[in-house]
Amino acid sequence: MWELDTYRYVLGVEGKNPLVYIGLNPSIAIPKHPDMTWNILSGMCNRKGYDGLIIVNLFPKVIHNEENHTVDNENSEIATFVNNKNFALIGELFSKKLENIDYTILCGWGNDIMLRTKPQLAIERLKKALVNVPTQKIKCLGLTKLGHPVSPIARIKKEELKVFDLKNYQIISKL
Repeated sequence: MWELDTYRYVLGVEGKNPLVYIGLNPSIAIPKHPDMTWNILSGMCNRKGYDGLIIVNLFPKVIHNEENHTVDNENSEIATFVNNKNFALIGELFSKKLENIDYTILCGWGNDIMLRTKPQLAIERLKKALVNVPTQKIKCLGLTKLGHPVSPIARIKKEELKVFDLKNYQIISKL
């Protein structure tokens, strides 16, 4: 059941030209009741001509309230298994599923990544999962003052997709 999911790895609608969004954590949204992120990204897809929307996250644990963005026991064996599975699925998505598809990646995890125990480890794993993705396909809506890709729910005024230099992106700032 969607309401009881503890982890969500991939959510979306496939297409021949999808937007693939990489966020921080999935919400408790379910297919019949999408959340604000889904609604904003879906609208963006319609305006920019994408025919699909796929959402993955750096951390697959579903966040049940806005005040708790940290993952319980990030260092536990379960968390390690879950995060290994998450990045394996992300890597598979780009090496097999989207191999002959014209997609665009939109990174948008924002400053909340700094609330994590090991944020740079997640970024290094993402870099490995996307190693064969052409640089020009990885985009963002801009950067926060701390240098992280802006979340689409940050209410930015322009939907201009800019190339995001994931290869050289490093987490160095603390909130």
